[in-house]
Amino acid sequence: MVLVSEATLFAAGLTTGIVFSIAKGGAADRYETANERVLAQVGGSDPTGIACAIPRDGCAELEDARQDEKRNGTFATVGFVTAGVSAVAFGLTLALWKSEPPARIHAQVGPQRTTLLLSTQF
Repeated sequence: MVLVSEATLFAAGLTTGIVFSIAKGGAADRYETANERVLAQVGGSDPTGIACAIPRDGCAELEDARQDEKRNGTFATVGFVTAGVSAVAFGLTLALWKSEPPARIHAQVGPQRTTLLLSTQF
């Protein structure tokens, strides 16, 4: 059950990381397109970064794409970190899992004596 849970968490984390990495790339493309549109309105250059101080065509799209890129990057990072941590947990569980049962019962029967011994690890 533990190994299945860790493997499932790994798959979910990896899938999340990949999907949001792709979404981040799409947001980066939208950002570049909106940025070119804004820069075209101010002569192709905005070294001070104030082109959108005055509302222009493309400024809203530029800000939306910037926020989407940041958010998608955060989700991708969380997904990949989750996948990595669950992969390490899976490996450690597999390596350290005791194959012995949690408790053992030993019984001995002899003349005029019966012994029952219960042992476990702490």
